[in-house]
Parts: sequence; C-alpha cells; structure tokens
Amino acid sequence: MASGIKVPSVGQTTSEFQMLAWRKSVGESVKKGEVLFEIETDKAVLEVESFREGHLLTILAPVGSLVNTGQVVAYVGELGEVLPEEGDERKVSPSAEPIQKKDETTSGGLVPLSGKRILASPAARKLAREKGISLASLIPENGQTVKKRDVSTASLPADPALPFTDIPLTDFRRLIARRMTQSQRDIPQFTLEVSLDMTDLETYRKNLNDRRRDGEAWISLNDCLVVALSRAVREVPAVNARFQGESIRVFHEVNVGFAVATERGLLVPVLRGAEKMTLRQVAGQRVQLVEQGRLGKLTPANLSGATITLSNLGAWGIDRFTALINPPETAILAVGQVTERLVSREGKPVSRLTVFLTGSFDHRVIDGSDAARFMRQIKILVENPTDFLS
Repeated sequence: MASGIKVPSVGQTTSEFQMLAWRKSVGESVKKGEVLFEIETDKAVLEVESFREGHLLTILAPVGSLVNTGQVVAYVGELGEVLPEEGDERKVSPSAEPIQKKDETTSGGLVPLSGKRILASPAARKLAREKGISLASLIPENGQTVKKRDVSTASLPADPALPFTDIPLTDFRRLIARRMTQSQRDIPQFTLEVSLDMTDLETYRKNLNDRRRDGEAWISLNDCLVVALSRAVREVPAVNARFQGESIRVFHEVNVGFAVATERGLLVPVLRGAEKMTLRQVAGQRVQLVEQGRLGKLTPANLSGATITLSNLGAWGIDRFTALINPPETAILAVGQVTERLVSREGKPVSRLTVFLTGSFDHRVIDGSDAARFMRQIKILVENPTDFLS
C-alpha cells in the first residue's frame, strides 16, 4: 500500500516551510533513508529522507509552495498502485514506463529537459528566485555548482523605462516577515541599555587566547557574553521563560541562540545548557556550530529550542541597536562594537574599552525591575571577569 510522506516536525517554533527542491521525479525508485526533498525554514535548508522503499508515485507540493508540519507532500509505493482517496476520485500511480526528467523550474526535479543536471547551492537557488533569474542561464562552463556569487553578479532583468526594479517577494521572505510582524504585534516589548566597561575582560580574554593549546578554540567576545548572561539568569530566572497564555513556563536550562551570518542567510544555532559550560566549552561548541552552519549541515535540533538570544552587530561597526524578540522567547540581547571611550574615574578622564548592551524584554513575563536586575548582573560579571570566568 502506498505510504504518504509527511513534512516532519523540526522544532518548537517552526511549523511552516517552503518546498525548495525534489530530489526525485515521479516514477523514480526511492530507497529507504534516501533524501527525497528539501524544505527551507527561516533559519536553514533541511533534507528530508524517505522512510520506505519503493517508487515516488506522486508529488503533492510543487517547488516554491508553502507546506506545514504533518502535511502529506508525496506518496511512495509500488508502480501501478491505487493511491488513497482525494475528494471523490482514486488515482492510479504511474506504470513502469520510461520516465521523462523535468525542468526544476516547472516541476521541482533537478534535471532539465536537455538532460543536463543543474547543480546549485540552496543560497543560489533562493537568490535566483528572488531576482527572477533562470539557473539554467548561470551554469558555469566547467559544469560545477552554481554558487550564490554567480547569481549575485548576474544581470537582473528590468524595464529600462522604469526608475526602479521590483524584486518578487518569495514565500520564504514572507515567512520571515510574518514572524517579525508577530513579534512586534503580539509581544509588548520594552528595552533597557547599559554601557559595559570591557577593558579588564578584553585583557583577560587576550591572556586566555595567548595561552590556548593546540586544538582549543579561539575565545570570542560572544563566548564571554554567553557565559555572563547564562550566569545572570540564576539571579533572574524570569528572563529564561515563555509566555503560555494562562501560565509562564520557566526553563531550567539556559539555551542561548546566537545569530550567525552565512552564505545561506542569517542562522541562529543554539548552545544548549550554557549555564553548565565552561568558557572554553562554549567557545568549542560555538566554533562547531558556526562551521556546520556555513557548510549547511546544521540539524533541526541545532536550530530550535533557544530560550534567549544574543545578537552582535559590532563587526559591522554598529555602536548600539535594538533587536526584536524571537517568538516565543522572552528576551534578546543586542551587542554593539567595542569602542575606546573617555570615561570618568575618580574625577579624572581615562580611556576605557566599552560596549553598549541593549536588552529587549517581554513585559507580559518580565517587569522592569527584574529586567534591570538582569542587566545589572551582566554588567557586574563582565566588569569583574575573574569572578565568573576563572
């Protein structure tokens, strides 16, 4: 009997995806555990395997369509089987006749009518859809994979009579827009900002990196802040919580999401149980997650379950900014660039390394006084690094 292939659940906050590509055409044989299709979340591209062996009998979700967790998107079984009822009709699957490969732009397959396989990275396919450019026109002469940079440098079709170019909004971008609108509309957010003296922390961090052994990860500013915020949560557990409608769920583990810019777009991998990790353990796991993200190898588990998020735009020269809370989390911390500034010490101007830290909080869960205690605790820890990093 034909089996329905469903969209799997990949996390606590994501239930809608864009169908990115089909690895098989209707009628092709499928092995158990073989990748059948790719879906795209607002964080990553995920490969979905077939749980049974047979043939791909029908595709119910074409490339570019939005699909939901648990939705049947295809049937796998034996050629000639009668498929489950759809409305008042029963459909018969293909026979064992020769299969014609189809163009990826029309059917979601990976082989065009010409018979030449189009290989393209997920980021390249995404950008090509946004710019309205055919991947077939971008195949490198050496036949290698089309990269994002190939699409970026391609000419964008435009009406020369108009002083602008409209880029179609993809379903993927609509998903991001909906989530950010949800954050602003449904969460009563307030922000608090503190200036952190980073001088002692930067000296401490430099000394640790100078003494690091072979194989040990380089310790970044973000690593130190992850440890600081996870320790500060002990003082104010309410920031590590979620609004449940009729209750507030406070998590026992601090799972820190940290924003990473990659060729695939913005990813937010999660450091789980950060409150139990040492600084070097945080650095080691962070390096692994970033590398997996750049290679497109992050799993759904790596990208879900964050209880609080850290976003750092200092590398882009941003002094301070306010980040939107990522639903259903309760808090997000925004970090600017470390800058040398003149401050007053015992009535005298001295030069110190400082950074602005801005916290956004869900007022349904956190009162202003609790958020202030949380930010103050981070400041105390960061400005006394040997007390919490040693």
